Amino acid sequence: MNAARQEGNDFAESIARDAPTLWLEAVLASRPRMPSDLEARLLQGSALPIDFLLRDEVRDALRNGFWSALERARG
Repeated sequence: MNAARQEGNDFAESIARDAPTLWLEAVLASRPRMPSDLEARLLQGSALPIDFLLRDEVRDALRNGFWSALERARG
């Protein structure tokens, strides 16, 4: 689970670095629902085995890492 959370965190940090503030706010406003294009990129870019990605708890950990990092980026 820690690996999934870290992947979600790293993904969010990578996109938040260059994202406009208004975009960050719009994405955060959609929480807990992650925009489908971002979720697809997160899952496609994952280094985790596909059988792990099929588990709800792993996808939840990816999302939690994503949201935590995005909140920090908004800072």
